[in-house]
Amino acid sequence: MPKEDRISRKSKNIILPNKFIIFENEYIYNYLVKNFNFFKINKFVESLFNFEKKIFYLFVCTKDTIKNYNKNFRGLDKETDVLSFPLSSDKIKSLSFNKIKYKNKEYKYIGDILLCPEILLNKAIMENDDKDYLFLYMLVHSYLHLLGFEHETEDQYKIIEAKTESIIFSLINE
Repeated sequence: MPKEDRISRKSKNIILPNKFIIFENEYIYNYLVKNFNFFKINKFVESLFNFEKKIFYLFVCTKDTIKNYNKNFRGLDKETDVLSFPLSSDKIKSLSFNKIKYKNKEYKYIGDILLCPEILLNKAIMENDDKDYLFLYMLVHSYLHLLGFEHETEDQYKIIEAKTESIIFSLINE
């Protein structure tokens, strides 16, 4: 794809053909492509959309950006690997804009995920984890937050962990 087609003139965000993965800038796009199996991630996102006919925007951003979001929306002045912003109000859910037509199918829009590949790569290195699996794991974990899953208690944590692993296994083995 020509560079001009990937970069939105207005925002300088890089938008992929599936239009639901948005990169903050060219640096973060190149960072992700260089350090992760982007083909696998893109395919996985498509599979996740089709899993329950739910769709979200994935905004791939820098450490500074995710830190600012974490401070502004959670009151935590620190970097984090991923943030979920569910479309949670019943009033908003009932509006027509939460239905999105994509590739001739109708999906329910459930919110946005911000993800920082720089932090995920560092985390994978520190924990000796497979970086691509960690990326997919955190993506599914965030997806479950969009669906309303939490982990405030040990029982909730066990549920979201098991559900995350189950979804990844299902989608990887399709």
